[in-house]
Amino acid sequence: MLEYKHLTIIFHAIESLIFKDKVDNLIRIYELVCDYFNIVQYYRERFSNNKHPKFTDQEVMTIYLYGVHYQEYSKIKHIHKFAFDYLECRFSKIGSYKAFNNLLNRLRGAFAKLSEEIISLRVAASIKVYWIPSQSSHVQESEKVVF
Repeated sequence: MLEYKHLTIIFHAIESLIFKDKVDNLIRIYELVCDYFNIVQYYRERFSNNKHPKFTDQEVMTIYLYGVHYQEYSKIKHIHKFAFDYLECRFSKIGSYKAFNNLLNRLRGAFAKLSEEIISLRVAASIKVYWIPSQSSHVQESEKVVF
């Protein structure tokens, strides 16, 4: 099972993407995963040289996050069944539960890195960058640097 602290961080990022339509939420989660995947892909376990799998790691991560967050499932078996029954039109190559579970387990490091990247992005967005003048220039009261 994935660590709770990593999922909590990812879910806070997902909260900012919430729409009334569940399909829109699924698409937004997929976009979030894809946006960060170039970074997090190096933290997954890959035991195959298949560069173009039918069912991608991004899709596995999206289904898992959607199932846990929006459907409030806590078991992977229930998430897979929901995706197989209701999301097959979007993820037609989902495959068996065993394959889904194996893929999900290999993505543990990618989920951890995704949460780290979201934290660093949020921290960077909250830090204001100020211009620090050289010692010889005069700083007006309105240009004070705050750290």
